[in-house]
Amino acid sequence: RVNSTKFQPVMSFPVDLAGDDWNLIVRPVFQFQSVPLDKDVGELFGVSETDIIADPDLSQIAQNAFDGRTNGFGDTALLTLLGPDRLDGFIWGAGISQIFPTAGEDVLGQGKWQAGPAALIARLAPDVGGFNLGALVQHWWSYAGDGDREDTSQTDIQYFINYRLTKTSLVGMTPNIRINWEANNDDKLTLPVGLGYSNVYKIGPLPIRLAAEFQYSLIKPDNVGTDWNFRFLFIPVIPNPFAR
Repeated sequence: RVNSTKFQPVMSFPVDLAGDDWNLIVRPVFQFQSVPLDKDVGELFGVSETDIIADPDLSQIAQNAFDGRTNGFGDTALLTLLGPDRLDGFIWGAGISQIFPTAGEDVLGQGKWQAGPAALIARLAPDVGGFNLGALVQHWWSYAGDGDREDTSQTDIQYFINYRLTKTSLVGMTPNIRINWEANNDDKLTLPVGLGYSNVYKIGPLPIRLAAEFQYSLIKPDNVGTDWNFRFLFIPVIPNPFAR
């Protein structure tokens, strides 16, 4: 079982482009990971099978790979999008996404500096009884990093389909489709679906959106993949100090 706790504040800054109102959206993602692997498994990255057989220490690590659990900080991501400020419920933006190799242990990250394009498109329901639909697409290629780690080319598509039950409550799903273009054909795609509920509550004067969602992978890698996933979100809604 893999546990991942993420802190991802979304910050919006108004931008004036040629007399039109636009928004610059910045979202860093800091994560704390817990994986069912001994931290010494990182010494096997980039090592061939013959090296493992020949070296008794490496062979011992391979035999006991799942005997421990490693906890610590994972890689850090940074999403930057620019899009027009619209009030009609149709939202779009484009920009770049980056991943930085900040993991405390090799088994908690990919060991690569990565960057690529990002795009957001969404249609928000104006009234109760409508659907919020959209997707955030990000792709990363590695351009530097640990020479013992494999190069990366990967896509993440977070799509959302939510039905507005009330002005603040939603039911639906927000899974992440993942495509590893460097993997074998049977291991490239992870395709989950889900069902969850979210609503806004108040803690004193501060609105908090709470959400819980179960997800199941219809398609997953043959070797290493996730069948079930549970996601819980705690989202304080803080007024934007940069809003016009």
